[in-house]
Amino acid sequence: MKNCYFFILMIFFISCAKKENSLVYQNPNSSDIKLVMNSALSHSEIEIPSHIEGNQIHYTIDKNAFITLKDGDLEIEFFATPSGSSEIIREENNQFVFKGDLGNYNQSVFNIQAKFDHFLENNVLRNTQKEELEEKISQLKSDLIKEIPTDITQQQQLEIKEMIALDAAFLHIKHAIQTGYGRQKDYSIPEQYDIQNFNIDILEKLYDENFNYLSYYIPNYLNLMFLNDEIYQLAGEFYFDLRTDEFQNLDIEPRLKEMFIASTIAESINTQGLKDNNEASLYQFLHDYPDYSHKEELIATLKNNSTMKDGNVAPIIHAFDANGEIFHLKNHEGKVVYINVWATWNENFNQQIKDIKALKSKYEGQDIEIISLSVDRDQQHWKDYIDYSGEIKNNIWTSKVDQFYSNYKVYTVPRFILIDKNGKLINSFAPAPDSKELDDLIAEAL
Repeated sequence: MKNCYFFILMIFFISCAKKENSLVYQNPNSSDIKLVMNSALSHSEIEIPSHIEGNQIHYTIDKNAFITLKDGDLEIEFFATPSGSSEIIREENNQFVFKGDLGNYNQSVFNIQAKFDHFLENNVLRNTQKEELEEKISQLKSDLIKEIPTDITQQQQLEIKEMIALDAAFLHIKHAIQTGYGRQKDYSIPEQYDIQNFNIDILEKLYDENFNYLSYYIPNYLNLMFLNDEIYQLAGEFYFDLRTDEFQNLDIEPRLKEMFIASTIAESINTQGLKDNNEASLYQFLHDYPDYSHKEELIATLKNNSTMKDGNVAPIIHAFDANGEIFHLKNHEGKVVYINVWATWNENFNQQIKDIKALKSKYEGQDIEIISLSVDRDQQHWKDYIDYSGEIKNNIWTSKVDQFYSNYKVYTVPRFILIDKNGKLINSFAPAPDSKELDDLIAEAL
């Protein structure tokens, strides 16, 4: 695990408008400074666009999140809310002081996580006996809990205690895997280390906010769950599929089930590559959990392991227009193309069509084609709508729905695709027609 320093950066909302965050960082260790967010689904990093002016780092986030300030080989993780400012001072021996609102809270979280990292650095888990480690974990938890100040809110104290519980649980689980005693038939995860016994509300909050240690704890916890099950260990390439099915059938807290399945699918794709089985599992998950907090990270996992990557030539679309003429995507080269994937069976399609009409009106006369592609399996349903609405121009239907779904990785509708003037994908999971994000992408493409 990376050695990270932690603190909590609390920022007040000045207004409802989205504003830049400003972080004053005193006495940097190097000129190599950037901000990243740790993925909730893997150990990868998501870089946060930022710019530096003197000792100020300006950046923008759209949700509460744990962010890592990377200064050379130093990593300082902090919590930020959209908009606001704070200050970090690096002192000698890489000690850090946090000023501003809730300074005591910020400092306590930093101190606690720094002590945990120190413990991890100075204890080789593989060479430590089980009983000895349990004693050390118990003492470490006791020491860390004493670091929690009393002049912060009760909720903040509870969140820090949950972080400490995660730290302790990670040590036990990592040790059980490294030493192999987790393979013993009679092994089961002790209650105090089992995520199913944690405070689910706090856990969900930390998960939604990309708390770093959860991205390590959850995959290790899930691997340990099946470490002593011979059937799973002999499953080979079907191991993750069995796990996904198992979680679907488990009678557990729905929010935990969502985390478990997402983590399993992501780990399957990252370790085995994109295959028919895990791709199908991913589509099913996105369909079953449309409001999943890290949906964009899952989609990025799909893109990164797929031949359909942004910047590649857009796959051929086999379709017909309302006059029965064959649709050719290449005929639209020289213009930006925005494709609205829809179907009459989608309960929200009327609103979707209204948004598309508004988008066409907004960009009328510009070098952009806005095309509606129906994936109705019964062509007559599409024709009936065309006759009823009179929406004939740039309204097409594909007779090869499954091929289109496969080529463009479509798992549900609505879906939007943005293609540049050279026929290359700008964003295969483009923003909705009524979003500012889409306007920004179109402006750049035009």
